[in-house]
Amino acid sequence: MKVILSLLVSAAASKRLKPEEATLIEGSAVTTDVFAKLDWVQGSGPKAWEPGKVYLFECWATWCGPCIAAIPHVNELHKKYSEKGLIVSGINVWEDGKDKVTEFVKKKGDGMSYNVAYTGKGGAFETEWLNPAGVTGIPHAFVVKDGKVIMNAHPMELTEEVIEAILAGGDAQVKALESIETKKAAQGKISGIVRDFVTAKTAKDVDAMSKAMAALKEADPDAANLPMMNFDLLIAKKE
Repeated sequence: MKVILSLLVSAAASKRLKPEEATLIEGSAVTTDVFAKLDWVQGSGPKAWEPGKVYLFECWATWCGPCIAAIPHVNELHKKYSEKGLIVSGINVWEDGKDKVTEFVKKKGDGMSYNVAYTGKGGAFETEWLNPAGVTGIPHAFVVKDGKVIMNAHPMELTEEVIEAILAGGDAQVKALESIETKKAAQGKISGIVRDFVTAKTAKDVDAMSKAMAALKEADPDAANLPMMNFDLLIAKKE
């Protein structure tokens, strides 16, 4: 929670509907039907869920900078845990033309060694998974185990510790998922406070700026944004 701007960037890159508006959420049962409708440029998709296996579907596009930045991390997870039960698939979405995707994957070589599928704009994965989950930004990862979605997340949230806990199952999995939800809630609160400050600054509302800064100090006394916010507040008071 040190760099608040990074939280806003992450939120912008992986925006979702409010929980009550999304229908494909953590705990939702899903089938493998959609994967037969995709065009696999490398490897193949699951035809049935294997008990105990963990499936990571990472949504990306060649034009998405944050997606490309996440590929080495996703590839490392694939290399380290594929023999332990993790099955990784990159689902290319919102892209015009399969050729550019095929060429991209070819150039990546061993740097993108997991399964990769092309779905295109308005494709089956978009209509059957992304839209019901309320995903309007990428990169975005779905984690499925035993036929249910257990995580909707940014791929960088899937640390080795998280993957190991999910593979282990039981209490380890429960604790890992609960920890992630707690962090998300805290990050969401801080991001909201920063947005409130920016809105107040734009409106030159000194009182609202002061309240937002006080709220951020309470939520995270070491927040990197605090010095700049204090500077902005001082300037606003002089105007």
